[in-house]
Amino acid sequence: MNSRNLMIPLMLTMLVAGAFAVQRQAALVERFTNTSCSPCVPAGILTNSMANYYGPQAAILEIHTNWPGSSDPFYLYNTTDTYARWFHYSVSSVPTLCVDGKKLGSWSTMPSAITERLAPTRTPAPISFDVTTSGSNIEIDVHTHNSTSGSYKLFAAITQSNNAYSAPNGETIHNNVLRDLLPNTSGQTISLGSVGTQHFSFPFTWDGGTYVTEDMKIVTWVQDMSAATTDYTVVSSFWTWWPQTNKWLYWRGIHKQSLASDGTADLAGDKLKNVGTNNDTYVVKMVKSMPGSWSAILTVGGTSHADSVVIPVNSGDSTTVDIEVTTSGDGVGNIDLVIRSVGSGETETITYSVIQNAILLVDDDAGDAGETYYEAALDALGEIYYTYERSMGPITASEMNDFELVLWFTGDDYSTVIDNDDLAALQNYMTGGGKLFFSSQDLGYFLNVTNPGVAGWYNTYFKATYLTDDSDENTIVGNATGPFVGHTYETYAPDGAPFAGAWQSEIAPTGGSQLAFYYDKAGSPGAGVVYDGTYRLVYFAFGWETIGGATNRRDFMQAILEYLRSGTVLSLIHI
Repeated sequence: MNSRNLMIPLMLTMLVAGAFAVQRQAALVERFTNTSCSPCVPAGILTNSMANYYGPQAAILEIHTNWPGSSDPFYLYNTTDTYARWFHYSVSSVPTLCVDGKKLGSWSTMPSAITERLAPTRTPAPISFDVTTSGSNIEIDVHTHNSTSGSYKLFAAITQSNNAYSAPNGETIHNNVLRDLLPNTSGQTISLGSVGTQHFSFPFTWDGGTYVTEDMKIVTWVQDMSAATTDYTVVSSFWTWWPQTNKWLYWRGIHKQSLASDGTADLAGDKLKNVGTNNDTYVVKMVKSMPGSWSAILTVGGTSHADSVVIPVNSGDSTTVDIEVTTSGDGVGNIDLVIRSVGSGETETITYSVIQNAILLVDDDAGDAGETYYEAALDALGEIYYTYERSMGPITASEMNDFELVLWFTGDDYSTVIDNDDLAALQNYMTGGGKLFFSSQDLGYFLNVTNPGVAGWYNTYFKATYLTDDSDENTIVGNATGPFVGHTYETYAPDGAPFAGAWQSEIAPTGGSQLAFYYDKAGSPGAGVVYDGTYRLVYFAFGWETIGGATNRRDFMQAILEYLRSGTVLSLIHI
């Protein structure tokens, strides 16, 4: 038996902000790390994925500490500035993540925090930034659109990405590393009490050519440094590349739409901005992977094109990009939007998706490869499905309702199995008549032991009573009076998903649910329940993906889908 020491409180309150005139330009993400910290690696992977996903809307600072390894080169480069940031947040362990000045209880909740801060109806900002350089000075215009009282500091940071270093923890490339904090560690006092523009010039000292300008970013933000770090204290932030001859920013815009029937989905709908010092020309094209009966139109700068366009954009100017997909029949379509700078030859690829009447597969296993087992079974059954990585942000009940049914799995993650966004979304989805399959060996543990305050939620909505953390039995048997009679499987099998530890829980039905599976041991404790009432639920307290045999997984998945669709399992059919 492995001990579990990570106890993370589940946040059940939601922040609601007042309305201001402009949308937040970016959310400030500060990742505290160390090159000798092994647990920091997945936090770094997630941070990099957020940077790629949100682009201009995520301003990233990677700040290195001097523990557990005192010789971290990115800490030693600028000990004063790095220390000032982690001292402000009282960082005592790594990895630690802060979003817009709020110290997160768990680094894995970063996507939810970013999403919350960027939501236009919940976190608008009273200010915006324009940032340029003049020689070695950083020139910042802070535009106050709505007067705001309070004590604020303006900061600018120089970061550098693509730093090659083979760290003791296995990381080899280090991105968005804090190099310099301007004008100093205390920041520049700024008043937001009057509408208008304030200009600031921060001198920046180059140091012997160690900077690589094409990898440098300027990150600016305004923060209340006197407020508690348990609250969001950053008013707004912004980042841009260090000026180069050819460089651009692209806002991802709307990247995914679900349709219940034939229709038109509008994607992208945001801008491509030339932030380089030279005028440039961009090749913008679509690479489509979608049903043959579907069609897509690319519109750039207000003019529509079949698949690609070459468009000039002057320095400082921008152009709009829009993708319109018309569906005909059910399916999943993915479109890669490829942008290439003629001036520099650099290329960026952004993926957009349209889904019509498909199964939603929520990949929530903290970066493991469990989705491959689900996808193989669904492919073998000829099902139409869309895989969504939960690490990319929360998914709402409204979004889930656009799909035929939802399959959600959490692998062997037990640190933050689901969060407050998931609780709200799942509750609304189920009570609205949803059809849900949820596979998680640690959901019961997380909602009853780690966070006992929400055990009632677990009982009410997942229709189960949590009994114990580890059954120590790998054979599951379909209950004779349940829908899966005749189904017997071995879990945690050699060809199933390789979990770090088998911690399948024991549960009992409650609230009108029915025992679906039990463990083949004395007392026949429950392994899974089903519920067919206001909503339809199949909940397993073990990892479905650990079932042995591809044929078994296919047949088992077929039975699960039959139950979700009809409330019964017709037979154990081999195809």
